[in-house]
Order: sequence, then C-alpha cells, then structure tokens
Amino acid sequence: MRAGATVTKTLGTGAETGPAHKENPMKRFLILALVCLMLLPVFSACGGKTTPPATTTDKKTEAGDPSSTEEPVTDVPEDYYKPSRDLTALDYDDEVVRILQTEAKASEFDFNVGSSETMSNAVYSRNKQVEEDLGIRFQYVSVKSNATSATVLSQTVRTNQTADKNTMFHIVAQPSYYTTELILEGLYLNLADVQDSYIDTSRKYWSQGFMEASTVNDRYYFLVGELCTSVLDEMEVVFVNDQLVDDYLGGIDLHEIVYDKQWTYDKMLSLLAEVGSGEESGIWGMSLDVNSLSIDGMLGAMMMTTVEIGDNGLPQVNINNDHNIGLVEKLRELYWNNSAVTNKGGAISNFTAKKSIFTMNMLRNAENLYKSGINYTLIPMPMYNDQQADYVVTAHDEYSSMSICTNVTNASMYTAILEDLCYRSHDTTYNAKYEKTYAGQYAQTLKNRKMFDYMFEHLNFSLGSIYSHVLGECKNMPRYLIYPETNKFPNENANRLGSIPTMFINLEATAKEKLATFIEFFYGEEKK
Repeated sequence: MRAGATVTKTLGTGAETGPAHKENPMKRFLILALVCLMLLPVFSACGGKTTPPATTTDKKTEAGDPSSTEEPVTDVPEDYYKPSRDLTALDYDDEVVRILQTEAKASEFDFNVGSSETMSNAVYSRNKQVEEDLGIRFQYVSVKSNATSATVLSQTVRTNQTADKNTMFHIVAQPSYYTTELILEGLYLNLADVQDSYIDTSRKYWSQGFMEASTVNDRYYFLVGELCTSVLDEMEVVFVNDQLVDDYLGGIDLHEIVYDKQWTYDKMLSLLAEVGSGEESGIWGMSLDVNSLSIDGMLGAMMMTTVEIGDNGLPQVNINNDHNIGLVEKLRELYWNNSAVTNKGGAISNFTAKKSIFTMNMLRNAENLYKSGINYTLIPMPMYNDQQADYVVTAHDEYSSMSICTNVTNASMYTAILEDLCYRSHDTTYNAKYEKTYAGQYAQTLKNRKMFDYMFEHLNFSLGSIYSHVLGECKNMPRYLIYPETNKFPNENANRLGSIPTMFINLEATAKEKLATFIEFFYGEEKK
C-alpha cells in the first residue's frame, strides 16, 4: 500500500469517530509531527536499492566497489545449442562460397538433388537461413565419386590448389574414411590454428566423440556434426519390434534398460535365449546380415582397440590383445552359432516381415519401415559388459566430414559458415532426419525422440577408426575374422579365415609402419 493511502486512512479514522469540537492547534502540531516520524522509514526505503536475491550478482566497478548505477545480473545457464558468438552480426557482402561434394552425398547440401521432399525442404531452409545470417551465397560442386572409392574427389581437391579464384571451391564435404590421406598431403587447414575462428566444438550440435578422437596434438582438420546428415543415416544401431517384445519378452522397457546402463552383450544374449530357437518357433530373436553394416558397429560398441594415445602422449598401436581376441570370438558365436539368430534371408527383410525381434543395421533403414506397420524403436548396440563406462555408437565408413581448403584467403569467414550451418541444422535437417527415421506418426513419440538424441550424443569414435585408412586399415580388417571377404555364405567354420592372433599381429606390424608418417605429420620435431 502506498504511504499516502496509509496517512489518509489514519487521519480520516480519527476525524470520523472523534467528537465535534474545535481542534487544539498544539494537538494538531503534535499529531503531524508524529505522522512524519512514522513515514521516515518509508521515504528512506524509496531512495535506496533493495538487496538483490541470492541468485544474482552485482556488477562491480574497476576499483572493485559495487556500482550504484548498474542493475543486478541474473546467472542464466548457458545454452549449448546456440553459438557462443553472435553470427548474425557478420556480413560478408554477398560472398560466393563453393562447397565440393560427391554425387552420392550431394543431397546433404544441395537441396535440388534430394529424393526426399522432407529432407530437401529442410536443407533449403537451413542453407537460406545461413545465407541470410552471414550475407553469403552458396554454390555446390559435385563430382562422380562415391563413398567407397573417393579417388575422383581426392584428385579434384589436389587440383583445386591451383584453381582460379572464380572457380575454386572453399569447403569440402567428403567421405571421411577414404580422404584422411588428404590431411597428410597438407591440403586442409588445421582448424585449431585459424585466427578469429568461430568454430566452438563445445556446442552440442557438433559430435563431441568425433572431435575428441580426431584431434591429435591439439590439431584437427575435419568437422562432424548435425550438418552432416549422413552421420545420422549411418549410425549403426539396434532395431526393436515393440510388439514382439511384448509377446516374447514380457514387455520389458528397453529404454530404461539402456538408460540404467544395463544393456550389455550378456543382457542381449539372455533375451535371445528367452526367445529360443527360431527354427522351431518361426520367430527369431535377431536377424543379421553377415557384413560390415552390423559387425563394424558391434566391434566399435564393444570397444575394440586399434590405435590410441599412449601415456607418453603419442599414438600407440594396441591391436593384438586379449580383449580384442575375446571380442571376435563372441561375435563369431553370435553370427554363426546362436540358435536364436538367423543370418539368412536378409536382416531387414526378416525384421520387416515380423520374423525377428531385433536386428542391427544403419539407422537410415528405418525410413522404409513405416509401410510395414511395425511399431518399432531404435536403441544403441550393447556395451561389452557392465564395466564399460558408457555406450559407443559408431557411424559406418561412408559418413561425411567437413574441411576447409588451405588456399582460402579468409579462413575466419569459412569457420563462421561451418559453425552457422551446424547450428542451423539442429532445427532443420536434424529434426527432418528424426521425422524420416520414425516416418509413422505413431512412432514419433517423446520417448523415441529422447533416445534418438541420446544415440547422437553417444556417437563416438577412436583415433584408429577415424584414421584407419592411413594406418593400415586397422579398423576394417578385423571384420573379416567374422565373415569372408567374398561376402558369400560359407560352409561350417569357413568364416574362420585363420588364427585371430595372426591377423592381429600382422595388423599391428602394418599400423606401426604407417604410424611413423602419421606422427611425423602431427608432431614433427616435438616427438624428438
């Protein structure tokens, strides 16, 4: 209540209830003086600052004294889905920015070539927003090179070094596995050295696992994040038929099992055992393809070691060890000797026909499941055991990574472009990919969206898996201990291509030989 109202009420009450007689002047003076004394605290409060709540902090002057003119500042948690700098304040005066990509992955950035209206619209919206944010214009250059044979793209990057300013490209979206050799040739910028860089890999739209593993001696040349929709497409995950889980596994909540860190290889085997022989019931616990699309994912999920940073701070080879040998033996049993598992007839075909509860494959295969009428969900591949710290979700070899060519004249601008592309992807292409993954509206639930985000957050890599192509194929070769390179169904035990340690010993020798060049590039004189 305002002070004036209080005074009016106090004085009015005495006038209304007191007897009608002539007022004593001295009495009136004493009453007025008393009222003034009562109002002094009120007027004093109006003239001073109130004490701020505990959640605020006072700004201080340079001398360290609280400022008498500045307002308290509330501590607000930082939003890691937003850039750490204001990118919209930049203006590059309609600069043309050319992105080189392969035809196989052109739809990631060129909205004119996509077969999906949902994704094409999302790519268009993202790109136009970035153009508006930064005052640039995109142009897209595609070459006839695919993800498994990047020779044409690699040669195009090499010739770009001497290209004319009006035709040269600036950013490369490449099949990350087969173009790591371009780093060692010095064709890409070390992004850690770019002056006034706008890239902030602490933001959640970047793949933290990739950035940590690909950074060697504080140097990194590739970027992977939500702007690369192929890294979402090629995440290797477990598909689950929810209805068959209800029918055969008592309706267990696999989401909670995952979040409770109980989704281990042994837990998966126990669920397959509950289903029993598929030959007898016609329902398989799991259908698998005997190829790299699930085997590579399982090797990564269960922490196969290849090349990693050692205690001395340098990359070291660690392939021929008991963990890796045991891991290969476990997967041989799963793919060839488990009565609840079939490796014939096509993994996705069996799953779509409702003949298997689980399958393992790349996430992009979920896009076609809506026609099957299956109520499905996706979860990570299991951990090796309950001693493993966390889940590891890997992406197959064909995902794209982003690099900036060394011959650009304003490297800072291109870092801003990549940062903004990744930031703007979160509300456009990332959401569109989720919608495509769960194309049936019944499957687009908050529960499934939470797991979709959880798997991206657990997308992880090792140094050896990222740089495998220049380290003697140390990641890819172990798959052939589980299935023949000919990819044909063998007779009994024909998939055992030889002694596990023999292959691992040979891989170690090759990796160590290749590692010398790798260390020379990343460390140079520092290693001496």
